[in-house]
Amino acid sequence: MHEFDTSISVAAPIDEVFDFLTRPENVIQVTAPDAGVSVVDAPEVMQPGSRNKLKFSGFGPTQTFIYEVTEFVRPERFVEVLIEGPMKMFRNEHEFESHGSDGTSVRDRIVFQPPGGLIGMVVNEKLIRSQLEKGFRFRHAQLQRLFGTA
Repeated sequence: MHEFDTSISVAAPIDEVFDFLTRPENVIQVTAPDAGVSVVDAPEVMQPGSRNKLKFSGFGPTQTFIYEVTEFVRPERFVEVLIEGPMKMFRNEHEFESHGSDGTSVRDRIVFQPPGGLIGMVVNEKLIRSQLEKGFRFRHAQLQRLFGTA
């Protein structure tokens, strides 16, 4: 298993930031366009048990991923777990911490295991980590643009 951990602070109340990031269409807004992510089927707002079906075209042939929200504690935390897709395992823990009137910290802790077989030789830990770093740099810049820097 591999881990990736990143966080950012923005100048907005915890409820506002949590509500924004539990809407799949908003998440697409703050996802780098070159990641090739599109929503196939998702609820308007995530909640416990929600499933999000996404298409990714960033690693060659388009792949379908289905994530399920397995934990949901508003406005502190929600967890998405990959239930269908080429990765052996992918779990994203989204954590939110209020800093009162100063804003909110958003932390993403991702635990993953690359695919096996031939695809795993290309889509390995190093490539996945690189893509996560690039993707979260973009996301953090967009969140700061939308909410301001704390």
